[in-house]
Amino acid sequence: RDEADHTLDSIREAIRIGKEGRLPAQITHIKMGTVGVWGKAGEAVKLIDEARRSGQDVTADCYPYDAWHSTITVLVPNKRYDDPASVERALADVGGAANVLITDFPPHPEYEGRNMEEIARDRGITPVELYIEIVKQGGASVIGKSMTEDDIHTFYEQPWVMVSSDGGIGMRHPRATGTFPKVLGQFVREKKWLTLPEAVRKMTSLTAWRLKLKDRGRIRKGMKADLVLFDPEHVRDRSTFAEPGKLSVGIEKVWVNGALVWDGDHATGARPGRVLPH
Repeated sequence: RDEADHTLDSIREAIRIGKEGRLPAQITHIKMGTVGVWGKAGEAVKLIDEARRSGQDVTADCYPYDAWHSTITVLVPNKRYDDPASVERALADVGGAANVLITDFPPHPEYEGRNMEEIARDRGITPVELYIEIVKQGGASVIGKSMTEDDIHTFYEQPWVMVSSDGGIGMRHPRATGTFPKVLGQFVREKKWLTLPEAVRKMTSLTAWRLKLKDRGRIRKGMKADLVLFDPEHVRDRSTFAEPGKLSVGIEKVWVNGALVWDGDHATGARPGRVLPH
């Protein structure tokens, strides 16, 4: 329900729903998304660990970036988009207008790729006035840099946290093309936050288990051959907020259902993927 100041209450609520409904609970895209909860990832971990120790099935997934991509209106949770006080509080919650990058705004395409503090300064208005103006003109897609690396690190250390991208083709966020190579290259090789086998588990068998895909997620006879051949010494993401579509390096080959779909530097054109119903 909330990824900002009320994140911990939201996690408690999700855990309670899982318990009372006798359902598995997934805290998806887990994050500490505003200044007020920065540094509190450990408290979230404690809540989930307590539930797990009591026998509840609670897990989470986390994308490896300190910024999200959504519409500008999500910044103001009370939906009072034309109230200066609400807008000012919202911008402060993400660390200021400099942390809000415009990615798509048809009325003023010249805003794209720039943050709200820069635009407001050039316009001679306040960021609050700029925000209200943008919403009145139909709103914009934005990237909010509002999480801390320490919190991301804390989540990735947990054995019950999976790697997720929350990305899509054509998305104006580097997570669409860089998520998994970023974990392998930065979090494993460079920062040494976790081992390579553990990172792979978080991307494969743990996710397959969560989604009850019993024939995927492991390399074993009888399993579906969804395979990635990568170079652990060189794999890395290259996508940035300025160039979100830039492809990663170090991914040599990819097979889906046993068919080669990526070979070296290009897609093969094969489309062996299938919809997997529950």
